[in-house]
Amino acid sequence: RDLCVLTSNEPTRNTSRTGQVSMTTYFKLVKGATKIKMAPPKQKYIDPILLGTSDSSEFMEIMKALESRISDTAWTIVYKSLIVIHLMMRDGDRDVTIKYLSHHLEFFQLRDVFHSKLSSGDLQALKRYNEYLKCRCEEFGKIGKDYVRDGNSNLKSATKNPSRALNHVESLELQITALIKNRYSQYDLNNDLLMFAFKLLVQDLLVLYNSLNEGIITLLEGFFELTHKDAERTLELYKRFVELTENVVKYLKAGKAVG
Repeated sequence: RDLCVLTSNEPTRNTSRTGQVSMTTYFKLVKGATKIKMAPPKQKYIDPILLGTSDSSEFMEIMKALESRISDTAWTIVYKSLIVIHLMMRDGDRDVTIKYLSHHLEFFQLRDVFHSKLSSGDLQALKRYNEYLKCRCEEFGKIGKDYVRDGNSNLKSATKNPSRALNHVESLELQITALIKNRYSQYDLNNDLLMFAFKLLVQDLLVLYNSLNEGIITLLEGFFELTHKDAERTLELYKRFVELTENVVKYLKAGKAVG
């Protein structure tokens, strides 16, 4: 697969004798993907970053570069750094990024940008997006599954153990709750950068909700075989599921409204 065609004004791929991309090149790629201008990261930067997740040493260089960018005080640089993380979790080597971040949740602290002079709207958008990605990593650390990547196939195997299945359903509810807090107005979505992130969120939501729906159905099918404690917990999760469904429908309608 061709990564991209590099022209004279694009970052050069410096390689060592082993063929690995050099640290300097990864820093340039990450810097290119997280430029301060209000526009989504360009694919010519994203593609080699995604490929770099398949090599442990290259992945660590990418993370080092991202750590320096996400500690910036410019809203767009931090927001685009989160988009790069989102793409790495979603399209990079399976479980590499989410597993690493599940052990390094301090990556999501973002102290500097929250102390900068930004509008409350920008700060809220950044905070909610950051919290969703952090939630996904945190939940991966607890249940060992990324449902955005794996779909509901893993949930079916988890249902053989009711208590484990309940943990997975609860985790899905938490992730969806964190996701749908990322609300954008029609005015916000006229912005290409916010629209890009919103598309990623909607795509995640479709997979997460499908898995949650499957989990709830499976739990209810075996409801009368559950222990009293697990049955009570299932009822609480079902009540939350009903309310959550209404909010998911509203969120997807917002997506449909902007195409």
